[in-house]
Amino acid sequence: MEEDENIDDVKKTILKHYDILEESYGKEKATKDIRKHIIWYTSGLKNGKEVRVRVNEIDSKEKIEELLKIL
Repeated sequence: MEEDENIDDVKKTILKHYDILEESYGKEKATKDIRKHIIWYTSGLKNGKEVRVRVNEIDSKEKIEELLKIL
């Protein structure tokens, strides 16, 4: 159960981080910048490798949400 809670926290953190980036820099820069952060955030998580392999597919918040379902 604790791992699931940790994964939920990571998902929330990633989405919040994206929102801050988008507010500060706009959608295009935010979607590019969040990719490197997602790689870090998902390191060591179950199914994190699959997310990291597909991180360059990110072009919107919706795509982030879709990829986070893999975790």
